[in-house]
Amino acid sequence: MRTRPTTELTVSHEDKQGNLYVIKFGLFPENTIGIDIPLVDVSLTAIRINQKPSLLNLAGICELVIHYLQDREAILYFYYDRKGDIPVRNRGLSPQEYRSQLFNRLIDRYAPTGFVKRNVRIKDEPHDHFITLITHEDYTDELDGLYAEIESTLGK
Repeated sequence: MRTRPTTELTVSHEDKQGNLYVIKFGLFPENTIGIDIPLVDVSLTAIRINQKPSLLNLAGICELVIHYLQDREAILYFYYDRKGDIPVRNRGLSPQEYRSQLFNRLIDRYAPTGFVKRNVRIKDEPHDHFITLITHEDYTDELDGLYAEIESTLGK
C-alpha cells in the first residue's frame, strides 16, 4: 500500500565515479494546486563532481527517484534549471531542454511499467522552461488535471 508523503526528504547519493549528489523531495503546500494528491518537488544538486557522470550513474539517480515514488501516493514535479554544467551534444538545445530530454529518456528506459508522465514546455523569452510530472498510472486523472492547469496558466 502506498502512503502519502507528509515530510520532506533529503537523500545523499554517491555514484561509482565518486560524484556526490543530494536529491531533495519537497512538498508543495496542500490545497494550493487544485488536486487531491500530494505534489512533490524533486531537486538534484551536484555536491562533488570528480568525473563527467556516465549514463549508468545517472540511471542510478533515476532509479532512486522511481524507488521513492513506488511507495508513495504522489505526483513528482521536476523543473530543469538553466545551469550550463552538463555538456550539450546538440548545440541547438538549451541546457534545460537537454536535461529534460535526458531525464525523460532515463525514465522511459529504467522505470518499471505502471508510471505515466507529462512534459510541459513553457515558452518564455529568452529561455523556455521545462517541467516533467510523473506518477503511478492509478493517478492519471490527477496528473492530467494538473497538467491541464499548468498548460492553461503557464504554457501559453
